[in-house]
Amino acid sequence: MKTLIVYATKNGGTAEIARQIGDKLEGATLHNLKDEAPNPADFDAVIIGSSIYAGKIRKEAAHFIADNLETLYTKRVGLFICGLKESQSYWQDNFPPRLLAHCKSGKFLGCYYDPKKTGFFDRFVVRAVGKIKTNYNGFDAAKAVELVEAVKNA
Repeated sequence: MKTLIVYATKNGGTAEIARQIGDKLEGATLHNLKDEAPNPADFDAVIIGSSIYAGKIRKEAAHFIADNLETLYTKRVGLFICGLKESQSYWQDNFPPRLLAHCKSGKFLGCYYDPKKTGFFDRFVVRAVGKIKTNYNGFDAAKAVELVEAVKNA
């Protein structure tokens, strides 16, 4: 199965999670959405991931979805969100209902956080919201495996 994994990241944590997902899918193509994305029509499956800030996925991910929506409906689709705290509203507020119904799996995977890779304001928010001051590994590897298996076995 030819799989495209696209992701949008601010400080690199989502990129690391996308890489770990890619390691579980032989021959997967990883792509940072800051660069022009490959055509999803060329793949059997597409996994889309983004970090979340103030309840919104990154604009690069939102644009990729909007620009490729009809093609995505013809593919095996998996979605993942990275962040400190999970909220069901993230899904409804960021993804079209039809895409959510079509996708094989949508998972909140937690995050990696390195304060050295963030600016002052982001460090302030993470300290206030997450009570985190040092490196943090909140990545849920088991949920990542569930996502991969759902897409592979669809």
